[in-house]
Amino acid sequence: MRRPERAPEGTLQPYKMRLEYLISAFTELLKRDGNYRLIIAGKPKWNEIYWNQIEQLMIDRGVRDRVIERIEHVPDAETELYFEAADVLVLPYVRIFQSGVLFLSYSFGLPVIAADVGSLKEEIIEGKTGLVFKPQDSTDLVSVIGKYFESDLFRNLESSRTEIKKYANERYSWSKVAAITTTVYSDLLGNTEDRGRKAEDR
Repeated sequence: MRRPERAPEGTLQPYKMRLEYLISAFTELLKRDGNYRLIIAGKPKWNEIYWNQIEQLMIDRGVRDRVIERIEHVPDAETELYFEAADVLVLPYVRIFQSGVLFLSYSFGLPVIAADVGSLKEEIIEGKTGLVFKPQDSTDLVSVIGKYFESDLFRNLESSRTEIKKYANERYSWSKVAAITTTVYSDLLGNTEDRGRKAEDR
């Protein structure tokens, strides 16, 4: 039996993330396999009307009992529980430059399925740290989630998590960021000094 799909999320803002695409995709997935589960977790930054629409959509689609909701700020002490319990993080963004929750997911070794918006595609190594789907396209999201659960990335999730954590530590650790920043500033200072010497030579 396949492990259920769970998707914890960060700050929920409808101008950048649209849950209706995820709910539509989730509905189709349940028709294929009733073992899927969806967790929607995070601090809401929307008006009550939007969330009421999402709740009604879940009721209309008959999936409400398959969704676990934590629509509030999740304390740091509890964040790890969601990322450890999940099989994948789904980010149905429609507008964003980069996502802090993606980096957080990597730090827990959790693969990410994200919409191809902003710089997210550049942050995802296809088949290694996650997958990308077409934004605002629930049909493509269904296809990509299905692809994920048939992939080696999921089949070898324990080892995949280890590799993703390693990747995150190498790419996003404070020491790595500091080293890159130091190199950039050193290069800039070096170029400035060179230009100064040339000016003096004149």
